[in-house]
Amino acid sequence: MEIMSISSRLAAEHGCVLPLYKFSTIRGCLGHGLRKVICIKSKSECSGCSVIKHCPYVLMFDNTITQSEFLPFVSYSANTSKSFIEGDELDVRLTLLGSAAKYASYAVLALQEVCAGGIGAERAKFKVTDEPVLELKELTFREHAAGVYRIHILSPLRAKQGSRLAKSVSLEKIISLAKHRIEMLYSFSKESIPEDFPDNFSFQEISCETRWIDIERYSNRQSTKMSLGGFVGFMDYEDKNGATAALIDFAANLHIGKQTTFGYGKIYQEKIR
Repeated sequence: MEIMSISSRLAAEHGCVLPLYKFSTIRGCLGHGLRKVICIKSKSECSGCSVIKHCPYVLMFDNTITQSEFLPFVSYSANTSKSFIEGDELDVRLTLLGSAAKYASYAVLALQEVCAGGIGAERAKFKVTDEPVLELKELTFREHAAGVYRIHILSPLRAKQGSRLAKSVSLEKIISLAKHRIEMLYSFSKESIPEDFPDNFSFQEISCETRWIDIERYSNRQSTKMSLGGFVGFMDYEDKNGATAALIDFAANLHIGKQTTFGYGKIYQEKIR
C-alpha cells in the first residue's frame, strides 16, 4: 500500500494569530485552495458536475458526494504556537493515502494557493520557504518483537461508542480503530488486505494517561462553530507476541478515529522495554 507524504515549511509574512491546533484550519483552507486551482467549471456546488468522478477535490475532500466514510487525505501540523511574527515558521505535513497518492502535485498547488490567500480568520499570509519534500512510501506490516510499548496520542483522538462519542479510550479501542482504518484504506484502494495482516493479538494494557481537550473550529459548509474535542496523552502496554505493535506501527501512518482528514487521531509508538 502506497502513501505520499508532503512536508513543507511556511514562513509568516507578517504578525498574526492562529489557533493552538492548526491542522483543522489548514485542512479547510486546502479544500478551498484545491477547488480554486483545479475546478474547470467554477460552480459553487459539485453535484451534477460532468467530471465529478475524476475530480481530485471530490475524492479527497467531499464525501457528501462520494458517500464514502473514507477520505484519503490528512493534514497535520505539530506547531502549537498561537502568535506569529514575520519570519516565524510553520511546518505542515500532508498525507495522501492509497490511490490518492497520484494527486500529490495538486496538493502542492493547493498549499501554494493557501499561502497566497491566507490562513485562518485573519487570512494570514505565509510563503513556502523551501521546496516541498515529497516522499512516496510503501507501507508493509513489519515484524515486531514482544515487549513493552508506549502509544503517544499527539492530536485529539475521537471515537464512537455505539451512537455516542466514547468517554474513555483503551488499548482495545485503539486496536479496533486501527483495524478499521486499515481495512477502509484497502477497500478504498480496491486492494486485498495482505495475508500477513496481524490478527493474533496478545496484549496487556499497563497504564493509560490520557485527558480530553476541546477544540473549536468554524465550519464554512455549515456556517457555524463546532466543538471537536478528543483524547491526547499516552498509553503503555505489554505486547506478548509483537502482533499489536505491528498493527499500531502501520496505523500510525494513517491517523485513527474520527475526523482524521482534519489531523485528528495522530499516534506514534515507541518500544520502551
